[in-house]
Amino acid sequence: MFRFPVNGIAEPDIKKGLMRCLAALLLSFLPAHARPWTEDVMYFVLTDRFHDGDPANNTPEGSDPLLYDPLQKNIGMYQGGDFRGLEQAIEGGYFNELGVTALWITPPVKNVWRSGSDAGGWKTGYHGYWTQDFLDIDPHLTSAVSMKGEKYPDSAEGRMRHYRDFVALAHAKGLKVVQDVVLNHAGPVFFYDADGDGVFDDQSKEEWVQQFKRDGFYANAVWMDVAKWNLMKAQPDGPRELLGKRIATKGVLAELSSYGRKGFSSDSLGKSDGEEIECDFFSLRDLWTEPGSGHFDRLVDEFVEIYAFYLLDVGVDGLRIDTVKHVHHEFWDAFTERLRKRLGAKAKDKLLFGEVYDGDPKKLGSYTWRSDAPKRKEPCLDSVLDFQTCFAARDYLRRGGGEHGSAAKLERAMKALRSGEGDQPFYNPNPGPDGKNAREKSITFIENHDGLNRFRVAGVTSERNDLAQAL
Repeated sequence: MFRFPVNGIAEPDIKKGLMRCLAALLLSFLPAHARPWTEDVMYFVLTDRFHDGDPANNTPEGSDPLLYDPLQKNIGMYQGGDFRGLEQAIEGGYFNELGVTALWITPPVKNVWRSGSDAGGWKTGYHGYWTQDFLDIDPHLTSAVSMKGEKYPDSAEGRMRHYRDFVALAHAKGLKVVQDVVLNHAGPVFFYDADGDGVFDDQSKEEWVQQFKRDGFYANAVWMDVAKWNLMKAQPDGPRELLGKRIATKGVLAELSSYGRKGFSSDSLGKSDGEEIECDFFSLRDLWTEPGSGHFDRLVDEFVEIYAFYLLDVGVDGLRIDTVKHVHHEFWDAFTERLRKRLGAKAKDKLLFGEVYDGDPKKLGSYTWRSDAPKRKEPCLDSVLDFQTCFAARDYLRRGGGEHGSAAKLERAMKALRSGEGDQPFYNPNPGPDGKNAREKSITFIENHDGLNRFRVAGVTSERNDLAQAL
């Protein structure tokens, strides 16, 4: 993706920079598939926060009306953004005028709508990362009729048709669509029956969260069944018929044995001893991805079946994969290899990139290699989000003086793309199905939805804030 100079743009390069911007704008008008991923400008959309194009879906039938905030003041509640809002922006040329060529949207799948145990109290699943049904689209996002006024069925079929139409409209305007996906965990789809009565008590913290159990697992997990919050058993529980296609899912995600059920450790995010892979995250239920587990191959194949459907039948162009380092590396080896095989010749058009929340290039780049490298040299993930450059840029712009106030960290981040330890580079230099390697497809960004703030930072000069946004 686009890179920026370490020491600013020198005067002789201004004309060159303007020409690149013009070229980017022209590229946005090309058919989506005619443009290589290395030339794309990606716009990240947290759909619920973009634009409320259809107020009729703000409180889906049967849902708790208290989960929606019409004043848009409570950051933890639904605020109304949806596909219709995005469709209106696409049709109006908003993204084309920005020079954007690809939309990365937060997970659109049906979520648990409310969790009682999270940092800071109860929240909603407005963001999309609390999956309940991997083969349904969340009704907060979809409309009853298409942009052309055609009625959609009031069902998973209708919601999937709307998603397909959204993707098709983006393509018609020269925009690719990247779907954010989560394979590390589901939402709070089961509870820990702490008092043994078989009934979920939403006021009991112990039924939402148990302390991490390094050895063994909690045998008292019980599927949820609270419809107004969509606290329900994980799905799909078998094959599905959608868009005229039979999706041969086996129900692996609806089996408790597919989940670790080991509870939560508050400091697990910062660990690298295996705990960060094995535990829940608050009430989000960790999927058990250990290679030696009896369901390993079935779980991999289930996800291949699901995401091949989105890539081939819905038509999305790529996957942004969440929480990569919290899943066994061998799982990613198997998933990417089998998915590319399933995609066949179309694999060259699809981008599989991951979120590895780490500033260490050795850790970041390791997921562009298979776990059995260098024996096998082909890519695992096509690329990753470049957190090293992100962290370096944020430090440079926000902190004056010393190491943080110099461009040295930025320079190291850029050099890391083409360096490594010993004979093995950090990032895999071997080409993927499209002939490009992970270095070329590394994704540069400066802020995201997981940051504590967005662009404007108290105590930072307006000049540095302007520079941050220019970058």
